[in-house]
Amino acid sequence: MSAIVLASCARFGTDGDLPPAVVPDAAADGGAALDAEAGVASVVVRCGDIACNTPSKCCLPFFEGDAGCVRSDAICGADVGELLCSDPSACRVGEVCCLNAARNRGQTAFLIASTFCAPTSSCPDGPLQRVACRLGASDQCPAGKACKPYLRDTNGAQNLDVETLGYATCQ
Repeated sequence: MSAIVLASCARFGTDGDLPPAVVPDAAADGGAALDAEAGVASVVVRCGDIACNTPSKCCLPFFEGDAGCVRSDAICGADVGELLCSDPSACRVGEVCCLNAARNRGQTAFLIASTFCAPTSSCPDGPLQRVACRLGASDQCPAGKACKPYLRDTNGAQNLDVETLGYATCQ
């Protein structure tokens, strides 16, 4: 495999594909690519309209401001979602990318509050907690589920839209 270097942040196209800096053979292995200088795998974490390379993480504002890539030990702050993964490619073998959502301020929609790697048993598929996946990669989902855009969720009697668009979950 030829060496591939990814920019630390790149824009996503409107079609939901990986950022242009990721060449097709990198996308084929789950978004991982080899950093020519470091000689280690780098994984893309979707961060709103940009992409962060691990080990950095994504700080995704709930209400105002731009998404940003920060060091993995940085603190994202209040009213900001902290995304450590956007699909299981950033996780260890046997782990999934667990997505947690929360209500927005007006209680009219849901936002992505956090994502993190966890054993499958620690991320039950239920209201406001889902397994995140790369759109079209249904092999990242349990049997009987497909990877689809995360557009709505339920919490009790509430069945609301998801404001944070561009992410996919096993459904």
